[in-house]
Amino acid sequence: MLEAHGFALRPKTILVGLFENDFAEIADFDAWQRSGLDWFEFHSGTWCGPPVRVTAFGRLIDGTFPGYQGLARVIRARVRGERMSISGPTDAQVSRVAEELQKIVDLASTNSAAVCLVLIPSKPTAQGDVTAEANAFDDLLDRLGKPTAGTIDLRPVFQAHPDPLSLYYQQDGHWNPDGVALAFQEIHKRLSAPPMTDES
Repeated sequence: MLEAHGFALRPKTILVGLFENDFAEIADFDAWQRSGLDWFEFHSGTWCGPPVRVTAFGRLIDGTFPGYQGLARVIRARVRGERMSISGPTDAQVSRVAEELQKIVDLASTNSAAVCLVLIPSKPTAQGDVTAEANAFDDLLDRLGKPTAGTIDLRPVFQAHPDPLSLYYQQDGHWNPDGVALAFQEIHKRLSAPPMTDES
C-alpha cells in the first residue's frame, strides 16, 4: 500500500496500527499466500472465515468428521472468549510481525518518512485482563528496536478510562466512536508535541 499509493502523497510520518490479532493474522496471510487460492476461497467463502484445509489429509479429516470439526471450533471459541487466542502468539509469529514492521521502517526511511507504531489494545486488555498478545507487544518492540517516530502505546490510555468497556461495541471487539475519539486524541497529542531531542 505504501509503495502503490502512500509515498506518492509524500508523508512525513506514517502511522502503523498494530492490533493484538495481527500475530495470528500474519500466519493466516502467509498460509493463504502459500495456498495459491483466492482469498475468499481460502477463507471458506467469506472475508474472514475459517481457512480451508489445503492438504489431502486435512481435507479428508474435514470431509470425514465435519460435525466434530465444527464442535471443536465452537469449544475453542468458548474457551478463548474475547481474547485473540488461547495460548498466545508463537515465537515465529512475533518474529514475522517484527520482520514485516522492519521492512516498513526501512522502506519509509528511504522515502524521507518516519514511522510511528500505534499499539492497539483488545477489549480484555483495556479492561485490565491483559492478554498474551498484549504482552507480546513488548517482546516485539525488543526485536524491532525503536521506530523512527516512536511508539504510541494505547494500552495504558484505554486502561485508565473510567469505563473501558464503553469504548468498544458490545458484541464486537472494535472501537465504537468513543474509542476512536480517545485514540485520536492521544495520537494527535503525541504527534503535535515538539520532537524529542537527544538531550531530552
